[in-house]
Amino acid sequence: MLQKLSADGIDISWGTVKNVIIKYQHGRAGYEHLSRKKIPTFKSITDADIDFVKSTFDENPTQTCSDIMRRLSDKGTFTSKSTVRKMINSAGYTASTPRYGQIIREANKLKRVEFCKQLIAVNEQFDDIIFTDEATVQLHDNKVVIYRRKDCVAPVLPKPKHPLKVHVWGGISRRGTTQILIFEGILKSDFFMNTIL
Repeated sequence: MLQKLSADGIDISWGTVKNVIIKYQHGRAGYEHLSRKKIPTFKSITDADIDFVKSTFDENPTQTCSDIMRRLSDKGTFTSKSTVRKMINSAGYTASTPRYGQIIREANKLKRVEFCKQLIAVNEQFDDIIFTDEATVQLHDNKVVIYRRKDCVAPVLPKPKHPLKVHVWGGISRRGTTQILIFEGILKSDFFMNTIL
């Protein structure tokens, strides 16, 4: 059946065909009562579909493959997830983990731009400036995937209530890097001034 559909230019997965057959066998996939305009039709990928995927991602890049398939069905294009993935690939998109950035108010954006313009105007070379930051390293914080049988609940993995945690501080400048300082506890101002600096 898939070969015949493929020969007709219809790209559809075996899972979709199987679901339609099962629904038909149980009397849930009959279209005799529908008008011709409402009957779902599976078709090959078109340029209009590619443009639709592009506009959909331009509107909201966090949508999933299922979201796009749902929006396609709302406008009368019924297709499988595998075909939607091919549309996404043909549109030039790929899935990746998003990069997050700090939220900055519009007023502060203008101030930062003005500050940068002042630095450029005086030809600031950052000879006497050091950039520092700290990070926290913690054990037992790794996210893992665990497999289980479909008829069983997920097993419990032991995790300490207060895992081992240390803080790392360091700095960089045009003259090089600082030593890395590893410490525990909270980074308070007196500790920063008297110990780190």
